[in-house]
Amino acid sequence: MTHERYQLWMSLALDGELPPDKERELRQHLAECAECRALWRAWMSLDERFREEPVVGPAPGFVARVNARLDARRRQRQVLGGLVVVAGSAVAWSALLTLLGLGVVWWLAGGSALVPQVAHLASSLGAILRVLFRTALVVWESLVAAPTQSLVLGYAVIVLGLAILWASALGRWRPRRGGANSGQHT
Repeated sequence: MTHERYQLWMSLALDGELPPDKERELRQHLAECAECRALWRAWMSLDERFREEPVVGPAPGFVARVNARLDARRRQRQVLGGLVVVAGSAVAWSALLTLLGLGVVWWLAGGSALVPQVAHLASSLGAILRVLFRTALVVWESLVAAPTQSLVLGYAVIVLGLAILWASALGRWRPRRGGANSGQHT
């Protein structure tokens, strides 16, 4: 004999949704079946406990505090993104203006007289870059050989993360094409 039907009826009876004819049949079955009767008593006891215990909700102001924290984090990310964009843009613009200034000075000096000086400057910069590269290579080799590999790798991950953050910030701060009046979604 399957008791699944009666178990379903017990659930409906606890919710007050069992039709009267099925309720009579359930009571008759409970009078005859000790297994279902024990289950019915356990379910009734559990139902009473649930009805007695108050429903505990969040503390007053909890949702407002969580939303305020989320808003603060959102603002922090926006400010940080803005600072990254401003700093990166300042570096890019200063490099561009320096190059432009050198071009203007070269043009004003007549071009040809400045060529040897520019070549000497380029040679000096090349020598400096070679020394910096060799220094970085020596530092890298000594750090990799040292037991602080995880520190170096962590630093590399941080630098990579900052580069990705920079690229992401630039992607978000680009002016969007097509205004609100153009009918295009960006």
